[in-house]
Amino acid sequence: MKAVIFDMDGVIVDNSEYHRKAWHLYIEKKGLKVNQEKLDKMYGLRNIEFVRILFGQDLSDQEVAVIGREKEQLYREIYLEDIKPPEGLIEYLDYIKEKGLKIAIASSACIENVDFTIDNLHIRKYFDVILSEQDVTKGKPAPDVYLKAAGKLGVPPEKCVVIEDAVAGVEAGKRAGMYVVAITTSCARGELNKADVIVDSFYDEEVRRAIER
Repeated sequence: MKAVIFDMDGVIVDNSEYHRKAWHLYIEKKGLKVNQEKLDKMYGLRNIEFVRILFGQDLSDQEVAVIGREKEQLYREIYLEDIKPPEGLIEYLDYIKEKGLKIAIASSACIENVDFTIDNLHIRKYFDVILSEQDVTKGKPAPDVYLKAAGKLGVPPEKCVVIEDAVAGVEAGKRAGMYVVAITTSCARGELNKADVIVDSFYDEEVRRAIER
């Protein structure tokens, strides 16, 4: 392998609980009721898709953008004091660099959240390419963001490892022709069974073996 491409939410940060809290607070503020099971299945989508599924397909682009910005600002406010890297992440990033591989982020999150995350974790130095939802028109499970990351890295898709936590992201990585490692921070193992390997943390030896293929 020649590159590792990370999803962000649920991978570089174990933050699904905080996104759920932010959505629940936002929904409560708006006086709406949402099915929790439906909400859980939507994680991994871009906000433009998430918001329309949640609040209605007839929303204008401007209305979608406002809702997305308000919710993400709320998320950053409630997560700021608690943000930290998952156990083993920094050691894994160091290991990848020692092996001479390139590293990218290919996230469905807005660029404000990507910057918030990598700067508060002090890990910007590790990444050769950083992509967010604004860099593609089709979000996951479409493979576009992973293919664009590979292109910017100058690495063929089949030489890339994707690290994902969401069902839509695993599908995107596989459709891009990449080797997918799924980490069980957000979904049960059974939901991630399309991945090539499923791990529980960055300390799992399979995560290191993935880049040595």
